[in-house]
Amino acid sequence: MEEFKEFHTEASWNLSVDEKLLKALGNFSSKIVERTKVCIRHMDELSYEIADSEVSLKNTFNEFLLLGNTQFIENVSKHTTMQSYASPIYIRLP
Repeated sequence: MEEFKEFHTEASWNLSVDEKLLKALGNFSSKIVERTKVCIRHMDELSYEIADSEVSLKNTFNEFLLLGNTQFIENVSKHTTMQSYASPIYIRLP
């Protein structure tokens, strides 16, 4: 912004001042475009990191569900085995 302050104090406006202003505006525009590209790159990186975190979180939930299901199956099979020893099974033959 310092480069624009000199135009404020210019007593007589002429073609050379117009050229300086054009160069200053071009530089200013280039800086804004460059900073915007950097911001977009950072936003893309953040988006990838968020997606990676989401996948990790879903994997963790799936591992907990798998553990719970495995324990349930083990408990059911243990309970079923214990019941089969406790009560005899009678089969009626014709």
